[in-house]
Order: sequence, then C-alpha cells, then structure tokens
Amino acid sequence: MTTVAASDNRSREWLWLAAALLVALAVQLPALQLGFVGDDYEWWLETRYRMVDHGRALEPFGGLRLTNPLMLVPDQLVWGNWTPGWHITSIVIHGIVIVLLFAVARRVGFGPPGAGVIAALWGASPFTVFMAREVHVRHDPLLLACWLGLALLWPGPDDRWTWRRIVGGVALAATSALTKESWVVLPGFAAAYDLAFRRSTLTSALRTAAIWSIGPVVFVAAYVLRPAVETSYAAGYYSGGLRTAFKIPSTLAAFTGLVDFDTSSRRFGPADALALIALAATAVLAFRARIPALLVGGALFLLPLVPLIPVPVMGVHYGYASFAGFLLMAGGLAMIVVERAEHRRTRLVVAAVAYGLAAALMLWGLAVMIGEEADATRRAEANNRLVAEAEAFVPRLPRDRAVVCVRLEKQIVSAELIDQVEGLPKTYFNRGSA
Repeated sequence: MTTVAASDNRSREWLWLAAALLVALAVQLPALQLGFVGDDYEWWLETRYRMVDHGRALEPFGGLRLTNPLMLVPDQLVWGNWTPGWHITSIVIHGIVIVLLFAVARRVGFGPPGAGVIAALWGASPFTVFMAREVHVRHDPLLLACWLGLALLWPGPDDRWTWRRIVGGVALAATSALTKESWVVLPGFAAAYDLAFRRSTLTSALRTAAIWSIGPVVFVAAYVLRPAVETSYAAGYYSGGLRTAFKIPSTLAAFTGLVDFDTSSRRFGPADALALIALAATAVLAFRARIPALLVGGALFLLPLVPLIPVPVMGVHYGYASFAGFLLMAGGLAMIVVERAEHRRTRLVVAAVAYGLAAALMLWGLAVMIGEEADATRRAEANNRLVAEAEAFVPRLPRDRAVVCVRLEKQIVSAELIDQVEGLPKTYFNRGSA
C-alpha cells in the first residue's frame, strides 16, 4: 500500500509539472514566427566569428558573458539560418528552468499543486517569456538555472558537504561567473540557503557567505583591472547612482499587476511604498521564523536587482529571476497563513483565496501577453524591413577591397516602436552599430 501511495503521489507531481510546462509552451509558441530581432543579429554574427576564429572564445562580448555564444553554437550547427529552430531551443531552455523552479518550490515546502501553480505563473508570465522571442538572451536563464541548481544541492540540517556537492557547487559557481556579471551576488544566496536549508545561525550563515565570496571578490578585482566593456559604456550604464534604487519596490509592485511596470527606476508612489513595507516585513518574518520559501524567495527577488541599482533604466528582462522570487514569497506567505489557521474551514477559505489570486494573476498575464505579441510582431516586422533593405544593397558592394559605411538615415525604428507599445512598458536600446 505504501508503495502504491508513493507512486500515486509521484504521478500527481509529474502531472502538475506537465501542466505548468504546457501552459508555458502555449504562451511561447507564437515566438516561432518572429525570426531574429534586436541584438539577435549581433550575437548570431559574433557566434559565427568565434566558430571560425577560436582565439575569440575568451574575449568579452556584451560584457564577460563567455557562455552565451557557446550556447548559440549548437543552434548554428543544427538550425543554421532557420530561425524557428533557434526559438525552439530557447523554449526548451526556458522549460528546463521551469522544471528547476518546480523542484525548488517543492524543496522549500510547497505541495505539487502549489509548486505547479508557481511554475506555471512564472513560465507563462510576460516578465519571462521574452527569452523565447529574443534568442540571444541565453545568459539570463542559465544564470537563474545555476542559482536554482545550487538551491537543490545545498545540504539540509542533517547533511554535510560531500565531495559530490562541493564539485557541483563549484561547477555551478564557475558557470555563473562566465555567464553574467550579476553572479557576484552569489554570497548572498549562500547565506540565504544556509539559513533556509541548514537552519544555521546568522553567524554561521555569514561565515558560509564569506567562503563563497572569494570567487566574486577575485572576479570584481580582475574586472576593475581589465574591464570587459569600454569605460565610456560602463559610465553611462551605471550612471543612475542610488536614485534609481526605487526600481526594487516599484518592480515588486508591478509584479502584482496592480500598477504599471516602471522603466525609469525613479517612481515611488503609494503602491511602491506599500511594496517596500511589505518587502521589509517579509524579510523580518523570514529571518525570525526561518521560513525556507520566504528566505529563498526573498533572495531570488532581491539579489538579482542589487547590481542593477545604479542602472538608470529597468528593462522587463531584468526581472526574469526576480519574478520567481516574488512568486515564492507570495506563495510562502499564503502557506504560512494556511498552516497556522486553527480550523479546517479557515484553511480551506485561505487556500481558495490564494489560488483565486493566482488565477487572477495568470489571467492578467495572459491579457498582457496579447499586447506583448503585438509588440513583438511589430518589432520583428521592422527588423525584417531593415534586413530586406540590406539584402537588396549587398550585391552592390565590392568584394575585393575595403568598404567604408556611413550611416545617413534619420529614421530610428526603436523610437517609432516605443510610441506603439501595447504590452508592458519597454526599453528599446539604440546600438551604435545598428
């Protein structure tokens, strides 16, 4: 009987995960029609260069993100110029992260239904499905996968750091270091995981964070001595100072769907103030009660945003990992209320309200996705027009000597697109090489 019951539980667990994956897949399928957009062309070309010139493999491009072109090489080999294949790869990668998030949700205390709802909300959200539309952004899902993977291998209170765990942790840390500069918040995750899974004291957690900070400290020192991006670019990218720290509460408020997403990083209205108070209260509760869902969720929400504080804009893609943390925190708060309710009827009412709010958030996200698809289609069509113009001009270029290109056109496609946004507010970047 015990074996049969365990088998039934596993079956139900897989059903909830499969449902989450199907919901996310349904939302992402329209991306197959988009082709390349935005920075996809630059990364496609850079990957081609690196496949020919292996000496470029260790050179920075778009920052020190060496794993990104490596992840694009299989697409070059398998799909070539068939762009739907590149989007299929992105959808598969997004699905892998959904599986990891589901597993982490289960580890921090959610049952299969709760973990499935969290995975579905995250996987089909307008804050995350952008990576299916732009094929070059492999670094964001890979970095989040490293953080989630680390949460899964972190030892519990009765476990120890085995060699297998050490090797796995070092491999994930090294991979994240080569993926995106935001990996430097790793010590914060180490402290949060130690508090959540090992039930460590604050002193012990800080000691663990100090050990895991060795790599980030060396990385930052090397980055300062030999910057991976031009000094002028870095000065502009980090020109916001502390004034743009408002992106943290405003992003939390936007995740609820009650207020617009703020791209300026400067908004601080009543909803944002309430979000800041709620975040502080949740942090205190998480620390005092050692609630894994709140500790891990809080880390996933806050830490990815910390390196972005001086950045003067807030793009939707910056919330990729933070939205997972928001959902874990929100679900964790609901789980606490359900567990502490004295009467069964009260628990049922609270659970019904929680699932009702989750359904409302899903419906809001799906409604926003209608506008998101319109924005993505419009942007893809604009890119296709530019590519058609370039293809028509290419035969005129001589092949036996150097060619000097001078850009004289005054039309800026991104400026036209920003005035027609129907989905979430967006940031379109003009590239000097575009």
